[in-house]
Amino acid sequence: PEQQASLAQAVSKLESKGVIAITADSGACIHLQRAVASQTKLPVLLSPLLQAPLLTAVLGPHETILTITCDSSRFGQADLEATLSKFGLAQTAAASKRFILKGCEHIPGFAEPERPIDLKAAQSGLIELVKSASAELRQAGRPCGAILLESAMLPAFSDVVRRHHQHHHGSHIAHTYTHNL
Repeated sequence: PEQQASLAQAVSKLESKGVIAITADSGACIHLQRAVASQTKLPVLLSPLLQAPLLTAVLGPHETILTITCDSSRFGQADLEATLSKFGLAQTAAASKRFILKGCEHIPGFAEPERPIDLKAAQSGLIELVKSASAELRQAGRPCGAILLESAMLPAFSDVVRRHHQHHHGSHIAHTYTHNL
């Protein structure tokens, strides 16, 4: 009840400011999608995971979606697959398994979000993560067709990842720029 009241208040405040949509940038916000959408006529897009059906539809069936999160020890592969299934974002278990989760917890700046981030080190680490994961997928015969950045810390890095990855692999980057509730 308290969370519902807070959500309603946040939605009302955003509407009063004249926003044209309500967005967020964390996969964890998918759990709030229906509750927030029921409180407004505005488009509500609370999770980058909402892009999952589009990505599986536009990519070839053999292509994977490399899904990057800040900490895969807190939100792992099984969590991702269960979330995609629970919210109807993957129609089958096979579709949810096309999303391959990799975490940034070993990259400087991501393990301790309360500390200042070394931007160059974080960018380099993220590019290395994408390069190594893409190479693993390619070697396994499951090429990376897109990269989905699902965590609140990642939209700031989407341009650098896109520039590097498209130049080397031609994949697409799915991301959102957002204002949180």
